[in-house]
Amino acid sequence: AAGNKTGGQTITTAASFTTTADNNKPNIFAPPTTNGPKVIVTWTSAYCPQDPTLPNSGPYTSGVQGQSALVSGGPVDHAYYCMWTAITTDPALATWTVTQLTNGLRDAIGDVIAGNATGTGYALAWQEDPAGLQPGEGEGPGDGGSGATVSPGTNIWYAFSATPSGTTFRTNIRQASDNNAMITGSPGASRPNLLMSGSTAALAYEETACTGGSSGKCIVYHSFPFSAPTFSTTPGAAGESGTTISNVAQNARRVRFVLQGATAAPTSSLRTLLLWRESAPSLVGGAPADVIIRRGLANASAAGSSGFTGADILIDTPRNLTNVVATGGNALAQRAFIRDGFIALAFDLTIDANGANPEVTNPPTATYDLYLTRSVDGGATWESARNLSNLTTKDLKIVVEPRIVATPGTLINPVTGVPDQGDTQNPNVFFISYATESNDLVRAAGKVYVSRTADQGATLEPFAPVSSVEAGQSEAQLRATPDGNRLGVLWMEEQAIGNDLSKDAMFVSTEAALFANGFE
Repeated sequence: AAGNKTGGQTITTAASFTTTADNNKPNIFAPPTTNGPKVIVTWTSAYCPQDPTLPNSGPYTSGVQGQSALVSGGPVDHAYYCMWTAITTDPALATWTVTQLTNGLRDAIGDVIAGNATGTGYALAWQEDPAGLQPGEGEGPGDGGSGATVSPGTNIWYAFSATPSGTTFRTNIRQASDNNAMITGSPGASRPNLLMSGSTAALAYEETACTGGSSGKCIVYHSFPFSAPTFSTTPGAAGESGTTISNVAQNARRVRFVLQGATAAPTSSLRTLLLWRESAPSLVGGAPADVIIRRGLANASAAGSSGFTGADILIDTPRNLTNVVATGGNALAQRAFIRDGFIALAFDLTIDANGANPEVTNPPTATYDLYLTRSVDGGATWESARNLSNLTTKDLKIVVEPRIVATPGTLINPVTGVPDQGDTQNPNVFFISYATESNDLVRAAGKVYVSRTADQGATLEPFAPVSSVEAGQSEAQLRATPDGNRLGVLWMEEQAIGNDLSKDAMFVSTEAALFANGFE
């Protein structure tokens, strides 16, 4: 946008809908290199001039940008969004190159950015709905309209660059999925996740109308050289079907995964760990589900095996880690990290989904707690999951938004050739957090709590609140130093408790020695 803002502009779509452009939340990636900053920020915006290659600025009327109604049958109130990047290599972070990638012909949302550790490869993924963003189903957590509900013909798109360059991303946009029919009952893809390990990119998402399946969703997986995607080697290609890794007779969604290369796993063949929620198909949105995992193991004796391929994933038998749906429970919000053969996996769980649902049982007789389980043999066996939060139903609170964060890798000072103080990784340390929320129809934000372990989760320090404020906190993000002795926490906090529109970003950090006494 020629250095101008992408929000606040007056825009008119192809069908003459005039509105003020706004933006969705940004995402950021910076590789852990020390030879200069390489920072990429992505976001989607309603500011979508028709030709992204021009130095656009100011109001416009587009001949291609779509529009829709966010409420079915309601008036048009939504202009389609497009993809943007902002990139800098300036040590002062003062100079940024802002680039428009798409033009709003289809509605973009769900952008994710990935790159490798050496800063020699970058990739983006997002979804585009030809009929516009669809409203949520009114069940489960969240505000709805997140992109989980899609129209037939919704595809996942991918872009790549060997250097941090918005124009290269724009040149290298490819269609990943192959949902090329828009008639009722045709597939639609949503909620992409994307990671890189070395020169390999892995992409996973959920898709409706799976071949051989039922009315539920399935999980689709791709892996490929990041700069030579197998689904689309040239612009305009129609994508490919990918590898379906979940049970098509079930309803699988919310896929997440983690990767590690051979250098990070000197004693383990584990390269990929995928985790998703799965249950029987249901006409009701937000149905209770279990957490399922599936691994990719490198097999030196198998031709083409890297631990990242779809074939590697299919060899492994899926494992149900929670097994609570059959007895009335529910598990969600799964998070994990891997270090060689060690895996730590956290999730929220209730043994009584109806008892913890204030729409069914009021007041609730059950709650959601934070659970942790671990494996020390690459996921072959798992310890019994432990309840870390131990909330009581009389408090009428539930656990939401779990986070589990390992220490980053060792950082070498390029001048001295050795790590600075605090920059040597301690692989035994990780941090885990959760927020609370009122278990009623209001779902009022509560407090954010954080804990630390120095022995890979065998024991944990007491959970400490990030501040003395008693409510209004949510959406925490954790960042640790490599040695695990300092943690920074960023979260959103209502400045007027109960007013969701009064949120500000808050930050605090602490030394590990002070951690048990809280952050203040």
